[in-house]
Amino acid sequence: MNDLHYKTKSVRTEALSAEDAQYIRDYAAGHRDDQQLFAYYVSDEPEVGNIKAAVLEDVYDIFADEDPYHPVIISNDSMHGLQAYARCGDINGLHPYPVVLRDYEVNDLDEVAAYVEGAVEFFRDSPHKQTVAYLHQGFNYGDYGAVNNRIPTYVEYRNQNLLALICGARGTIQFNRMVAHYPELYIGMPRLTQELAYLGPIMLAPTPDVTPTADCDGVKMLLKHHGGNLYLLACNASMEPRQVAITVPGLAAPGGRLRVVPEGREVSPNGETIHDAFGPWDVHVYTTAPAPDLPTVAEVVAEIAAANEARRKPGNLVYQEFEGDGVVVSASSSRAAGSRRPDTGLWHVVDGVIDKTDHYRCLTWQDATDDEFPDWLEIRLPQAHAVGRIVVYPFENSLRDYSVQAFVAGDWQTVGSVQGQEIESITHEFEPVVTDRVRILVTAANGKNSMVTEVEVYER
Repeated sequence: MNDLHYKTKSVRTEALSAEDAQYIRDYAAGHRDDQQLFAYYVSDEPEVGNIKAAVLEDVYDIFADEDPYHPVIISNDSMHGLQAYARCGDINGLHPYPVVLRDYEVNDLDEVAAYVEGAVEFFRDSPHKQTVAYLHQGFNYGDYGAVNNRIPTYVEYRNQNLLALICGARGTIQFNRMVAHYPELYIGMPRLTQELAYLGPIMLAPTPDVTPTADCDGVKMLLKHHGGNLYLLACNASMEPRQVAITVPGLAAPGGRLRVVPEGREVSPNGETIHDAFGPWDVHVYTTAPAPDLPTVAEVVAEIAAANEARRKPGNLVYQEFEGDGVVVSASSSRAAGSRRPDTGLWHVVDGVIDKTDHYRCLTWQDATDDEFPDWLEIRLPQAHAVGRIVVYPFENSLRDYSVQAFVAGDWQTVGSVQGQEIESITHEFEPVVTDRVRILVTAANGKNSMVTEVEVYER
């Protein structure tokens, strides 16, 4: 019910109005027999949205009364929020999004472990129970103005989801945005979902009455028995790579080997003890069962890397895989900027993606001055270079009249122009000039705004 905040204005006041209460009751009655319905997702981060807990409790009570067979989901991003809204749902999509800095190959997941474990402990003694589910960050905070951020890697996504399960979460929820721009999402999430689906029945199986131990602190583990087989999820909850010895009382490995899934490898325990190498926050899944038919982690990582590399067109001088790779993009104004950085999202006009599936402002350049021209988009190369071809991809055929310019000898020189066009892309070829920056100067648009999806710059 993602329109709750828009259709029921009184949820942001001191009391739920009679009209809004009836709307919610009618909504539940109209959807409760839908065979595709799993749950009602009624509020994301109510502590941020200034929704009173008492009002959200009333919303929950209406759903529970009208449809007791489908759970209500809320999601909190803080412990104080989780505690304040403890009686407002049946499932909580916790999302302590870890900071994902591009300077680090692997980022710290300590906040994930602490938050999930804290939530599980809180609801253990709470009179109203919520099932803890982990909701991951399926986007790049850099696209919302954060500095030096990147999309999480597939390994980071996998590790944090499995870590949450180890720490007591009973499920996962995915919040993925701008999917077409990130193979970590459009390739990684279906692969991760396959593994999570494989683990689902295992997570619901009983936990045996034995406790695995490790020879060092900071190893988090979850042991399960399912279908006559043992499953051990183990996480190196540390930023340091380590060799770890894990002892599982009563461990009996058929043929002396355990499968590590879905990594495409096996380990040979020494009696009841498994010896293995862990990278920072690595999660390994050991089992006595046959290996499932899943792509290995390494195969998924390679598939994502190939998709990212395919964005790099040969000879394109301004392509960058990550924001801050050396190309600097600026504009006369930008709709995505708002109260954030003026250049928020502008790097996407040189990220090699011309797919227009994602209609987020921060993925294209859109000027912020409706019906006012000229507008300009400037791209500064890492260093001066001969330039003789520029390809422009307007968003939704928005550019009507514009000039392509290069900065030469201290002034802007026009090297190409377009008049009265309504095109998806156009290639401008000209006698090469040496420059360290180019720009698109728009004097008229097919609509209120200048919008550009991508720009490519070549020597020839």
